[in-house]
Amino acid sequence: MRSSITAAALCSFQNRTFAKSSIIAFTSDNRKMNVIPDEDELNRIVDAWIAYQMASKGSPERKENWWAVETEMDWMADAQAEALWKFINLAYRREIPEIVVACLAAGPLENLLADHGSEFIDRVATLARKDPKFNHLLGGVWRRGMANDVWERVQAIRNEVW
Repeated sequence: MRSSITAAALCSFQNRTFAKSSIIAFTSDNRKMNVIPDEDELNRIVDAWIAYQMASKGSPERKENWWAVETEMDWMADAQAEALWKFINLAYRREIPEIVVACLAAGPLENLLADHGSEFIDRVATLARKDPKFNHLLGGVWRRGMANDVWERVQAIRNEVW
């Protein structure tokens, strides 16, 4: 498993406080299972992730909500791409400031496409064609290790690069 730091990860890594809400389950032989949170839990994670991104560096709000950022990063590190995709789909639909849109594009969405692009590019393309708000989000994604075919489709789909 590889890990990397993108522009959005820098938004998240500024303040490490580990108060994690774990939603990872294990099989009887200690392998991690792909656990997708229910809608209420996913909303709680998205709310806290957004609050973290909007909070001032060093603020209590930022420390209190770090667990949601860590959960999102755990999904990527643990190859729980379906949970990450559901997170992205819920988060981008919110009314959020452009700085949070940038963190979502350059973090979770970019990471998903870099590490699981072949699995998700069809869904990304379909959503980007149907939803201008998602297409805008896709404009903030950089290549960062994406397969050539995935990157070519990202470039062809999005209407703007920012």
